[in-house]
Amino acid sequence: MNGNSLKLHHRKKFFYRFFMRKSPRTGVMFGLAWIYMTVSLFPFVFFAMFSVFSKYPYFVTLLVLLLPMFLFYLYGAILCILGLMKIFLPVFRSKKLSFAAGCLSTLIPPFLGVILLPVLIIRKRFTAAFFALVGILAFSLYFFGGMTIFPLFAAGGICLLAALAGVEDKHRFSWRFMIPLGIVAGFNLFLFWYGGKLELDVRNEREKLSQLVGRPLQVEEFWARETGGIPADREPLKTLIAQNPRHIDWKVGNHPVDAARNELQRIQRENPLFVKALDEFLKLPSGIPFAHQKPENDLMASVLLPEMNVLRNSAYFLALKIVVEADNKPQVQEYCRNLSGIRDRLLKNNFLISHLVAIAVESVRLDTLEAVLVGGAFSKEEFFKLVGDPIDWNRYLRFAYVDEAVMFKNDMDFILSKSESSGLNNYLIILTMMSTSRPPMETIVRMKKYYSPFVHVFSLRDYRFALRTFIKACSVPPTLSGLEKARLAAVDEKEIKRNHYFFSGMLLPAFETVYARDSQITDLRQMVLLGAEVMEYRRKTGKLPRDLTFLPHVPSAELDHRPIMYEATSDGFRLYTHTREGKIPAVDDLLYAFKVRLRK
Repeated sequence: MNGNSLKLHHRKKFFYRFFMRKSPRTGVMFGLAWIYMTVSLFPFVFFAMFSVFSKYPYFVTLLVLLLPMFLFYLYGAILCILGLMKIFLPVFRSKKLSFAAGCLSTLIPPFLGVILLPVLIIRKRFTAAFFALVGILAFSLYFFGGMTIFPLFAAGGICLLAALAGVEDKHRFSWRFMIPLGIVAGFNLFLFWYGGKLELDVRNEREKLSQLVGRPLQVEEFWARETGGIPADREPLKTLIAQNPRHIDWKVGNHPVDAARNELQRIQRENPLFVKALDEFLKLPSGIPFAHQKPENDLMASVLLPEMNVLRNSAYFLALKIVVEADNKPQVQEYCRNLSGIRDRLLKNNFLISHLVAIAVESVRLDTLEAVLVGGAFSKEEFFKLVGDPIDWNRYLRFAYVDEAVMFKNDMDFILSKSESSGLNNYLIILTMMSTSRPPMETIVRMKKYYSPFVHVFSLRDYRFALRTFIKACSVPPTLSGLEKARLAAVDEKEIKRNHYFFSGMLLPAFETVYARDSQITDLRQMVLLGAEVMEYRRKTGKLPRDLTFLPHVPSAELDHRPIMYEATSDGFRLYTHTREGKIPAVDDLLYAFKVRLRK
């Protein structure tokens, strides 16, 4: 035998050893089990390898991840096709037809039973035919009957393997095909065990967060609270929302009386129904929150909040009235009470967006008091009463975070339920992070419904991480500075990316931003009070102070626990804090300042 023949012989031996089995039945069963193993392990391998290769370009990452899995799948498919050709050939009596039937049966599992059933009946293997029929029914219910549950898919696969085991074959039956199935079974048993552990962890974390804030993490409790509020579809809120002005010209820190009067007259002229509805709305008790209609899909994220924009505009409208009537003490006091009532009503609705709008309303109220301070109609003590008592923003924020945690679970359950319904065809859409920064480049990894054990574990790990993040945010000591609170409460973006927490990356709020905003509104109130101290000094001495040393104590900013600063300007003075970056804000930067323009 020459060298070329020997090389060809070794190649044939390699091919027959790995792709051809003496027993077609064993080859098909091993190939089918190999395919099931590859498909079952695909999501785990994909996400495990993704952490390593995600730093590379998109197409390289996809190639590295998908090519090995494709080759594994192809190996099992070749074994199935070659084995099925031998099984079908005595009945079909055509190699091409047998090959086509083998390919179709391998690529589409339900068709394996459909094609195998008549072959078994013709070969008089009725017990095997019975298992093939049961397998067809199981797959039909799974794919076309809407019964998308993992045990049904597994039952279909087991029945097909039982049908193949009954195929007539002169070779001895081998149990080696069970090796891939054993791996799959072991993997799924681990998933079920780990899923149980995660469910216990999640239950403990939920109880911990509930005890920390003093409010249950139940969507039913959320809707129960909603029933006692003011519905948006009833008067006067209905008209107020419908007649909301498109735009109100309001500039922070700049309150010329003539411009405010002209804007106020324009709104009253163009939106009389809005003005009337607002008057009626302000007569309602401020202790009653808003009520929102429960969506048909029970999804909290689907709740419409039409009152948010109109309440912000209502705050601008009332602020314009304060500027115009700054010397009218009774009216100013009433408008301030109205603004405080809007703020308090928003805080009682524990949506995070309501909390942020409440901060915006309070910021408008405090900023408008500059016009009152310059007018001089109020004494220092009266002005302090106008400013009002401090708000425990952290307390309301923790309530908002609890509702955010409830909404997180509600949204997650909704997405997972949709992945098992006809609405998403047979797929769960998972957006994975394909770049090193957020928002990421998004790619859609479509995961078949029979990945449900893995998806269950994957989503529980995601939810556990979210709960721990909420607990961390709600456990921040109130004595810390706003920047320190923001740092401690910040979401661990690296862990989200490393573990591909899809829901956390999409649904977790920006904790650090909200804590910083809470600190800034607390600082604005303190700066307004300091502004009254400066104006009192000017009234007594006839001039502005050079610094704040005339005070017995200069208060520190909530944002960074550094002293609030003072500066005389060409038209008055400003009080300010450092920015989040630790810098001195620009003269026109009113995000960290309270500016007073004195009348000439």
